[in-house]
Amino acid sequence: MGRFLRMGAAVATLCCGGGAWGQTGPVPIDPASWVTNDDYPAEALQKGLFGTVEVAFAVDDMGRATACTTVKSSGSALLDSATCAAMMPRARFEPARDANGKAVAGTSPRRVRWQNPADAPQLLIPYASVSRITVGANGQVSNCETRFAGEKGVQFDVCARYGDAYPAGDIVRGYGPGVLTFALSQTIEGASPLPNVPTSDMPPNWTSEERLAIDAAGIVTQCRLVSSSQGTTDCPVGGRYLPPPDGKPVHIVKTTSTAFQPAQ
Repeated sequence: MGRFLRMGAAVATLCCGGGAWGQTGPVPIDPASWVTNDDYPAEALQKGLFGTVEVAFAVDDMGRATACTTVKSSGSALLDSATCAAMMPRARFEPARDANGKAVAGTSPRRVRWQNPADAPQLLIPYASVSRITVGANGQVSNCETRFAGEKGVQFDVCARYGDAYPAGDIVRGYGPGVLTFALSQTIEGASPLPNVPTSDMPPNWTSEERLAIDAAGIVTQCRLVSSSQGTTDCPVGGRYLPPPDGKPVHIVKTTSTAFQPAQ
């Protein structure tokens, strides 16, 4: 379980789309959906490969992508090939227009940044989630659902698949048939409480809290781990968050808990 919590979600982030050459270039339609977590090559993730790929789409006068070419490599052939492979079936455009407004063929450059969020500064925002994981007779996950409070897009969903990784399957390893509730939260000192925070319908049988002090630059300067199974210990410092918006040090608490109800 711990390796997934440290790793976070492996993601591919589409960024910085540009126009094409000509009077008006092709306009991308919903480009954020062109690359997903599942597109991160498992081998690249395991090897810790990351980087930015620049590609160019050839777009016909109907707005269809007809070709995708790597313009600047990320330094990894795996990530370069995965970029066009992921985007070509999904890429859609409003076609380019000539000076008279007629739809014409054009070219659209795009950049994709592949990175593991564990390597990027984390956000200083409150969030909470509760995942309900049903474990079948064979010890495998038969159902998994997550409820969120706060910004869903920045939260780690154990029920989602990230390439070949499935955190829920790792979390339930060693459990028999039943229902496991897995809760994650981050609270920020001085922040307003989140509305509609999901809760578990079972009392936790294991809880762990990381109590962090964050300096004005966003660096973790102090960490205390309070665990129901191990007591209180120091934990690693030096992690990065985005700097507090008011430029003042802040304290946060990150909580993880589980509850398990065996099948009757």
